[in-house]
Amino acid sequence: MKVAIYLRVSTEEQTPEDQLKDILTLTKDKDYNIIIEKQSAFKDDIRARPKFKALTEEVKKGNVEAVYCWDLDRVYRNRVKFVSFWKLCKLHNTKIISYRQEWLNKLENIPEPFNEMIEDWLINFYGWIAEDESKKKSERVKKAFENHKGKKWGRPKNFTNTYLVCRLRDEGLSLRQISDKVGISKSQVSRIIKGVSQKANPK
Repeated sequence: MKVAIYLRVSTEEQTPEDQLKDILTLTKDKDYNIIIEKQSAFKDDIRARPKFKALTEEVKKGNVEAVYCWDLDRVYRNRVKFVSFWKLCKLHNTKIISYRQEWLNKLENIPEPFNEMIEDWLINFYGWIAEDESKKKSERVKKAFENHKGKKWGRPKNFTNTYLVCRLRDEGLSLRQISDKVGISKSQVSRIIKGVSQKANPK
């Protein structure tokens, strides 16, 4: 595995094809492996991401020259875990290249030793921002639940369905899996998720 393109999608509104199209604008290398993982962005447990775990093992063996991703939060949203993976890649001379973080590529133009000093600061800072944003989103959803408890959320009949759907979604289940577990249609599941998102993030 010379080059790995890691595509992590967490909702059915996202598609790996869109991420791949953007990433391929960054490299002309044709010798790459595409790794697609569908998992909640809030769930950073590596045990729930077997393909990422396998990629990590290849990095440790020195078999990966570069890991491409669409956004650094596709790797981890937990700051400590993200920084740890970043250091692992540096140790084994594996570059991490992100489509949405163009500043990564510009760090190489900074003279030594300032490039490493600035890189370490930026990586830690970005990890903190990603983790903080993840926590804020979770808090907004919880607040939306409390503010609308007992009220109607569109077509769903009760608050229990809304709570179960969102909890299962955060656990990384697909719309079809949630539909089967809760006992409602896939379209109802989709409407609940969209309704909660709108309530949690009002314009």
